[in-house]
Amino acid sequence: MTLQQLRYFCTACEYRSITRAAEQLFVTQPTVSSAIHELEKEYHILLLERKGKGFFLTQHGEAFYRYSLALLNQVKDFDHSIRKLAEQRRSVKLGITRAVGSSIYEEYYHYGQENHPNIDIVTTTETQQHLLAKLRAQSLDLIIISSQMGDHYEDLECRELKKTRALYCLSQNHPLAREKSLTVPMVLTEKMVSTVDDDKKTQRLRCLFAPYHAEPNVIQRYDQFHLALAMVKANIATGYFPEEAIRGYHGIVGIPLEEEPEISVYLLWNHTSRQKEEVRVFIKSITRFYENNYT
Repeated sequence: MTLQQLRYFCTACEYRSITRAAEQLFVTQPTVSSAIHELEKEYHILLLERKGKGFFLTQHGEAFYRYSLALLNQVKDFDHSIRKLAEQRRSVKLGITRAVGSSIYEEYYHYGQENHPNIDIVTTTETQQHLLAKLRAQSLDLIIISSQMGDHYEDLECRELKKTRALYCLSQNHPLAREKSLTVPMVLTEKMVSTVDDDKKTQRLRCLFAPYHAEPNVIQRYDQFHLALAMVKANIATGYFPEEAIRGYHGIVGIPLEEEPEISVYLLWNHTSRQKEEVRVFIKSITRFYENNYT
């Protein structure tokens, strides 16, 4: 087993396609297929079940993906730590959520690299609840999260970056996929999938369903966000995700719910982290980026 093989396997899982993984990794399709085959051969397990031009993960494949991702994240953390020691670069510890936070940082990334190449951004991806806890414990400098009315951060400093919205997500083959907007009564009986540790979103959905004396019919929650989207794309269930989260996913249609208000996306930091010059530079830089591009 090599780290390269694990990267090839995890990238194929993320994109649900060996061809797209090869394109992202700038290698040939047989190279990715061969790496996965070698892993299966070494551990005597079947990781993927091929189906047409695509595939789905076996039970062993699901577990192997989780363990591989954890190991690669540890390697990433190790790499960041060593580079920081070797290059003595200024670092900013940034926490981002899997959907909105990751998309926001992806939008800003190239601008940040061009304008502040000497600042090393070390990202941590977790649930909103865990990010807030780590920020308050000062193990993170800043976090990017979504927020709505009723959220309170009096002990933290914050700045709104942009407005976004949650979309009701359907397969392009779903009967409602051609609607311009939806109302809650139109989706009351729909089966839904979601991700684990999504208390904020679940609470928001329950508020929308409450006037109709109904609960969201969530049939499955997944550790990995892409697995939930795969179920939506296959028209097995529907979902409810931020619009940034489904950007670039073909076969999925996101439609706004008329009852749902806009969501603010905030950059939050604690009073201690603001004392670091590189944190102040990052705050100013990402704020300027969104002021110039989204206002």
